Amino acid sequence: MRKGLSPLVASVLLIAITIAIAAVLANWVSTYTEDALPQTSCVGGSISFVSADYPKWTVGNSVLAVVEARYVPLRNFKFAVLMNDDSVIIYDNKNGLSLEAGTIGTIETVALDPTIEGNIRSVQILTSCSDVKTDLTALK
Repeated sequence: MRKGLSPLVASVLLIAITIAIAAVLANWVSTYTEDALPQTSCVGGSISFVSADYPKWTVGNSVLAVVEARYVPLRNFKFAVLMNDDSVIIYDNKNGLSLEAGTIGTIETVALDPTIEGNIRSVQILTSCSDVKTDLTALK
């Protein structure tokens, strides 16, 4: 007479193996997701100009803005310059500023072509969080 596993023991082993595989996969997916997602949450973040004097056109043909990062840290600032012909030109922030939540900093574009000064309708500051940006604001 041959002896083998009873159906009950086989079922329990099958369930235990399935749970072990599910636990390993859940751990891997959790670790992968944490590594792939940005470390900074943008939820509730906002940015604003510190005063009505900004943004402004500087003597050195650049756009200058003093901004405050509220609630979340922000980095990778860019200037979206809306021209009178409805085209938009994106300029990087030349000083590479990163702001912690609740702090204020000055950002500035590289020198622009001085002939475009009169053709700029408004400026918007973009950040590392795609949903955190200023309103379109006229240059001072």
